[in-house]
Amino acid sequence: MNKLLIFLILLLSINLLSADYYQNNLKDNEKEKNKNETNIKKSSDSFIFIPGYSFSSGVGSKVSGTFLYYDKKYSSSFPNSFKAKVKYGSQKEFSFGVSHSRYFLNRYYILTTSFTTGRYSSSLYPIHSKKKSKVSPEAYDTSNNYFNIGFRFKKYKFFYFGPSYTFSHYNITSKKDNGVLENNLINGSEKTLASGVGLIISKEERENRHYPSYGYFTSFNNYIYPSFLGSSTLYDTMSFSFKSFHSLYRRIIFAFQFYTRAVFGDAPFQKMSYLGGENILRGYNSSKYFDRRFMGTQFEIRFPVFWRFSGTLFAGAAQVTDDFFNHFNKPWKVSAGFGFRFRLDPKDNINFRLDFAYNENGDMYMYITTLEAF
Repeated sequence: MNKLLIFLILLLSINLLSADYYQNNLKDNEKEKNKNETNIKKSSDSFIFIPGYSFSSGVGSKVSGTFLYYDKKYSSSFPNSFKAKVKYGSQKEFSFGVSHSRYFLNRYYILTTSFTTGRYSSSLYPIHSKKKSKVSPEAYDTSNNYFNIGFRFKKYKFFYFGPSYTFSHYNITSKKDNGVLENNLINGSEKTLASGVGLIISKEERENRHYPSYGYFTSFNNYIYPSFLGSSTLYDTMSFSFKSFHSLYRRIIFAFQFYTRAVFGDAPFQKMSYLGGENILRGYNSSKYFDRRFMGTQFEIRFPVFWRFSGTLFAGAAQVTDDFFNHFNKPWKVSAGFGFRFRLDPKDNINFRLDFAYNENGDMYMYITTLEAF
């Protein structure tokens, strides 16, 4: 507990100290941003293809290919975008997903859509287990489909809010004989539908979405999944994220994120709050630790090396539990690591990312993908 508090205080102290540099350089950065925006041609766009790879001892290897398209008609920092991604895993996993984000009327409206379908091999770990490392996981196969659409409009400066709809379909195709899923002992063991409506609120103050050097971004969303919309059970979810970015002499960037999520009601285990993955607390299997409440923070130092190459050092801490008041009753999960970046598109600050993350047990995870973790 003491180590965790020291770690969090250190992250917050560095974040606050770097705020002085952020204030001193804000005006110069705004001038440079406005100059770049003036030089944009309405017909400018970008096409990028990025191969990806991830590996861990417990999950195995996964390869992927990502296609990115950016239309910079209104802004180079916040372009209209289209993304398509294909992923294949060593356990015969396969998924395909597309996402789209588009601005209207000089960035006054935002329309976002996403769709993902695939088959996955995963493992179910007992929830609330205090000795998860000694408990054998229950392997299962599932096919999932996911769709989301959201519409937001700007109110005040860079403040957006609006409605959203999300739909998920989970179908477990293979289960362990006489296991938790086979005996239907946990919600989500059978075919599960999750159809929900929600509200999204965000405040955008970054100068660039892909690789910001200053500013902050905060977002909040709340979804309810009622039975009259087709959901198998009634429940709701809520999440909040805060990201801040400060630069030291415009070259060394301090990035900080705080994220929390809560689940209320009779939710299936697929909709619980999970810990780990390539974006939040790298170094942990994203299917091992889950519960109703999640709270986590992570910090990065991003620095240039030479030409288009740069590096990063990162660390994070997070915990999942059944109640927010129980977050500090047991040790948090901690991970740290380092990474390398190669600038694929200098104009849009799109990076090729290679990260090596280590958790407190000494396990190593490797991620090869694009864009930053946060």
